[in-house]
Amino acid sequence: MRLRPSDLQRVRDIVHQPVLGICAWLILDRHDVECLEVRGVAGEGAGEADTRGDLYLTVTVAPHPFFERKGDDIHLTLPVTGPEAALGAALEVPTLRGKVSMKIPPATSSGRTFRLPGYGMPRLRGGGAGDQLVAVKIVMPSDVTAAERELYEKLKALRADNPRAYLG
Repeated sequence: MRLRPSDLQRVRDIVHQPVLGICAWLILDRHDVECLEVRGVAGEGAGEADTRGDLYLTVTVAPHPFFERKGDDIHLTLPVTGPEAALGAALEVPTLRGKVSMKIPPATSSGRTFRLPGYGMPRLRGGGAGDQLVAVKIVMPSDVTAAERELYEKLKALRADNPRAYLG
């Protein structure tokens, strides 16, 4: 693969020990390619002072607390309450560029995925960016008050459908 100068960024303070003039190509999980030039002192290292070679580094990218990268897309699981899913809501969603407002329509089921176009990772070649995919996860409170229980009992009496009927 031939790289353009615009594809490269300078990496600093990665290597603390001087190594003979080596240019290392780091291919990160972000698909960025960066050049690291390290200058050493003559006579040090494995070869002659003018010897140049390749330095291969393994870079481990720590997982983000709530974003997951798949290609150029960013995936996020968004917890919502039962009433927000049932009635619909406008919610703030974290993105790599900050928070944005996203509308969830009424009767949204857990697992439904919404697309935020252009909110994913920037594409190295070809411009633009991937998308952010937001999967809804309905979360219930760990404890239910007496008033909430009464309301849930009323809702249960209003609906006779069985979402597991297809299982037999």
